[in-house]
Amino acid sequence: MRIENKAPDLSIVIPIKNEEERLPRTLARLRETLAEGDLDMEVILSDDASHDQTKHIWQKFTPDLDIHFLEGHDSKGVGSAIRRGVARARGDNILICDADGAVPFDEVENLIATLQQGFEIAAGSRYIKGSKILVAQPWQRQMMGRLWRFLVGCIAPTGVKDTQCGFKLYARATAQHTFARTRSQSFGVRV
Repeated sequence: MRIENKAPDLSIVIPIKNEEERLPRTLARLRETLAEGDLDMEVILSDDASHDQTKHIWQKFTPDLDIHFLEGHDSKGVGSAIRRGVARARGDNILICDADGAVPFDEVENLIATLQQGFEIAAGSRYIKGSKILVAQPWQRQMMGRLWRFLVGCIAPTGVKDTQCGFKLYARATAQHTFARTRSQSFGVRV
């Protein structure tokens, strides 16, 4: 049990919009991961004006997970939802992940180990040696992803091969400094 004034080890920020179908599976997987590990974590669901049951379904997970729901009244985009979630996060490290839970949560241990080596940001990738894609995206999405990676690599050659993978861990100060300065409201904020 967490002492109320102590910051958690990890804040998980999940931007959401109309996720009533996928969010329960993701929160169930997160609950399993928490039960298996020893990380003290909070979950921040940052809503972008959902109009389905998303804002209600998460409540059944509160007995097992420390969940904070940030309701969005105006649809401003995933970038805005991420920015609000990061600003609210209290964890030593902040994981930003997609609501579909496509990356297993136990992979966060690998990202934490990277931060412990002195890095400020660690990102998951589908395109590194050893990664396994269990459910392939439709070929159209794969082609769009390749084109996007090529364009991003030409515009901002960072060396990051998978900028849109929805599984990134930041040291808290880095995340809050970075996202407080972003202006993009859309998905491009994640680059």
